[in-house]
Amino acid sequence: MIGSVESERTIRECVSSVVESCSGLDAEIIVVDASRDATAARVRMYFPHVLLIQLPSGTLTPVLWSTGISHARGFRIALTNGHCFVKPEWARDLITALDTGAAGAGGPIELRRGSSMVDRAIYLLRYSAFLPAVESGVSRVLEIAGDNAMYTRAALERHDSTFGNGLWDVELNKLLREEGRELLMVQGAAVSFGASFPLAVVSRHRFAHGRHFGAWRVRENAVSPLRIVVTAPLVPFVLFARIGARVLRHGRHRLDFLVSSVFVLWLAACWAAGEAAGAMDAGASHAHRH
Repeated sequence: MIGSVESERTIRECVSSVVESCSGLDAEIIVVDASRDATAARVRMYFPHVLLIQLPSGTLTPVLWSTGISHARGFRIALTNGHCFVKPEWARDLITALDTGAAGAGGPIELRRGSSMVDRAIYLLRYSAFLPAVESGVSRVLEIAGDNAMYTRAALERHDSTFGNGLWDVELNKLLREEGRELLMVQGAAVSFGASFPLAVVSRHRFAHGRHFGAWRVRENAVSPLRIVVTAPLVPFVLFARIGARVLRHGRHRLDFLVSSVFVLWLAACWAAGEAAGAMDAGASHAHRH
């Protein structure tokens, strides 16, 4: 399942890598696209056998994933996005992990060489929690990234009533943990990320994702909207410090972090503003109902 937004530069290589990884498997490949560029045309041209679903531009990736899931027939469903490239062993490594009884399995996310400063900032903000480990192998984790994940259909179907606004990986992973289900990190199932969104597009998306998260914190975790709004100005600096600490511990991407720091802070600020807006929305909705 490939969720695609403005992926014209990367979609051919992305889909090719998934096709190669699934070679010899009984697999279907679905691209759900919400681009304004020529992504869909490229999929039709180079991959006529791939199921292509088009949604309006501006649709967020979690909605692309949930739409694709509703069309999928397999009993294991993998997720990535149109700016990622998987390794040949990716599909089989994740399948092997799920076959141990896990509800979901994911892999680390690497940064492609030659990525722009904006791409480096996007990478560090979104994926610094999923940097490749020095040691290989499989470990139990609390989170896997939706951009590199495979879940059993049974696990998804138990919670598909929560997908009305899309499949949000943080929320799904929390539900699975609360059930006592296992999530695994498979170091061999890495994907690489690069050539992503223009700054204006990713800024809008970070705001929208933050807005959803802020509303979710109020509705599901009973966090005070006032607390979220008051602390919002601190959030970019907290995220910045958290990313910096991860990079220092990991030992890689220190230069990437330094040269892209302005963009990291900007995108973190977009997220924080969205989180505050979402909290206010949820708080107003709750007050209206009562």
